[in-house]
Amino acid sequence: MLSRLAFALAALSLFSACSGESTAPGPSGPCSDATLAPDEYVAGLTRAGKNGTVGVKLLDALPAPPAAGSNEWEVQLIDASNGPLPNAIITKVRLWMPSHGHGSGVTPTVTPGENGKATIKALEFVMPGVWTVTVSAQNEEATDEATFAFCIDG
Repeated sequence: MLSRLAFALAALSLFSACSGESTAPGPSGPCSDATLAPDEYVAGLTRAGKNGTVGVKLLDALPAPPAAGSNEWEVQLIDASNGPLPNAIITKVRLWMPSHGHGSGVTPTVTPGENGKATIKALEFVMPGVWTVTVSAQNEEATDEATFAFCIDG
C-alpha cells in the first residue's frame, strides 16, 4: 500500500513539474492548425489584385468580424493607389476552405453600387476554420482578383 502511495505522489509531482514548464498558452481553436495566416478584420481592409490592376477594399461586414453562417459585405473596387474604380465590376466571388479543400455550397450574390462599390450577400461560412474569399473583378483594361482570409469561429 505504501509503495502505491509513493508511486502516486511521484507521478503527481512529475505531472505538476511538466505542466508548469510553459506559461504561454498553446494554439487552440478552429484555426490553430491553419497553414494560411488569416487577416485580422478591420473596416477598410484592402487587398491588392494579383495582377495589380483591380484591388478590393472591404468597407463593412455584417457580422463584423465575419462569422459562421450568412454574412454580407460592402466592398469597393480600387486601383493600385487605393482610388475607386467606378467602371469596374465584380464578376465572381468564391469562398474556399483551404485546409478542407471545399467551398461553401452557396453562391454569393453581388449587387453593384456607385463609384465601384458593391454589396455581396450570401457569404455562407458553413463551418469553423480559415476561409478565403476571392473577389474577381474587371474594368475596361483588365481582369484581376483579390483574396481575403478570415478565421471563422464556431
